[in-house]
Amino acid sequence: MFLNIEKLSFSYGRHEVIKDLSLNLNIGDILAIQGPSGSGKTTLFKLISGLETPHAGAIHIDSNCVVSIDGHCIRPEKRQVGFIFQDYALFPHMTVFQNIAFGCVKMPKPLLKPYVMSLLKEIELESYKDAYPHTLSGGQMQRVAIARALASRPKVLLMDEPFSNLDESLKDVLIPSLKTLFNKHQLTVIIATHHQRDIDLLATRVLYLENGSLVDKKG
Repeated sequence: MFLNIEKLSFSYGRHEVIKDLSLNLNIGDILAIQGPSGSGKTTLFKLISGLETPHAGAIHIDSNCVVSIDGHCIRPEKRQVGFIFQDYALFPHMTVFQNIAFGCVKMPKPLLKPYVMSLLKEIELESYKDAYPHTLSGGQMQRVAIARALASRPKVLLMDEPFSNLDESLKDVLIPSLKTLFNKHQLTVIIATHHQRDIDLLATRVLYLENGSLVDKKG
């Protein structure tokens, strides 16, 4: 398995948010996680990305242990996990090019510009490289956010309600193109969403987060 989560648990004080949660994903899987607000979807993402540390359990990415109960813990920036937020989280004072380049961790300077331009070509925003986020549409900002996440060459991409600010007609165009992009980069993707349309267009698998554990949609 490419992403392996074993018996993960996490609590905020006495409130247990994630309880004995296990999950296995192959490379290229696109998993949608559903669940009510407060069910722990964002907390699970923080545990995978390293923004929180579990109280029990282990996480392996591409056969590498990134966190375990014995105290082993790889820092977030070394986990090769990308994170897409609901509000895009672009830097308003940076151009599109600069926002994407920000994700290129330790890339040699001679390689930086052609690499960023290749990502801009993939998201069809080459002509917007000098534009600032406030001049872009919601769909364009989302594509820039995804390109910035791809810039660090992640192995796993986490998306927290990424399309909630977009209208349905735009989703019909944008999401299939992103699915093609994810397949090209062989990304393993987990998307947390309340929107069934997003799931229908993107996901290859669906699970529900209930009482801190993941259950199959058919269950």
